[in-house]
Amino acid sequence: MVVDGKPVQVDQGATIEEVAFAAGLPMKGWDAPIAAVLDNRLVALGSVLYDGAEVRLIRPGDADGREVYRRSLTVVLQSAVRNVHPGVELVAGQSLGGGVYYEWKGGGNGEPTPEAVAALDREMHRIVKANVQIEMLRVSTRQAVRMFADLGFADRVLLLGSWWHESVRLVRLGDYLDVRHGPVAPTTGRPRSRSVVPLRGGVLRRFQEG
Repeated sequence: MVVDGKPVQVDQGATIEEVAFAAGLPMKGWDAPIAAVLDNRLVALGSVLYDGAEVRLIRPGDADGREVYRRSLTVVLQSAVRNVHPGVELVAGQSLGGGVYYEWKGGGNGEPTPEAVAALDREMHRIVKANVQIEMLRVSTRQAVRMFADLGFADRVLLLGSWWHESVRLVRLGDYLDVRHGPVAPTTGRPRSRSVVPLRGGVLRRFQEG
C-alpha cells in the first residue's frame, strides 16, 4: 500500500496509527498525524488498513486537519468542564477571533467567575498533557439512548428518538459522551490547547493555528 506517497509493507489488520508509529513519526503535538485520508475518505487513525489502500496522513495544520483538531479540542473542553464544574453546561455559539464562544449555563449565578474559568483552563491543559485515549465507539441506537439517559443528557435522548439508523457512532472521554460527527484525534495529546477566557457571560475557547 501507499502511505504519504511512499510504498510500505504492513501486517494484515494494522491500523493507520500503528503504521505511523512504526515509521517513527511524532505521535504527540502539532506535527503528529491527527487523522488520515484513506482512499479519498477522511477517517480516524484507528481505521484498519487493507491491501491496495492509499493513505495520506493529516496533521492539525492541514485543511482537513483543522476541523479534526477543533472537534477533538471540543471533546477535551467538554470533558474538562464535567470534571471541575459538574453542574455547568457549555453551549457552543458563534466563531469569534480564532476561537468559539460558549454560553455558560448553570453553576450558581449562571455566569462564570474568573476563578471558575481559570480552573477550567487548567483542567484542559492537564488532560492534554496526560495524553489519554479519546474513545470512539459504535453501538446500537437503543444502547446509545440508555447511555445518554444514564448520564442525564436529555437532549441527546431526544435527538436519538428520531434517529433512523440502527447504530450510532459515539465519542467518549471521561464522563463526556456525545454523538460523533467525524474523526477525532486518538489521544488528547494531539490537539494543543490554548487558553479559555471569560467573555460576556460565557467563555471563549481559542485555537492553536500553527
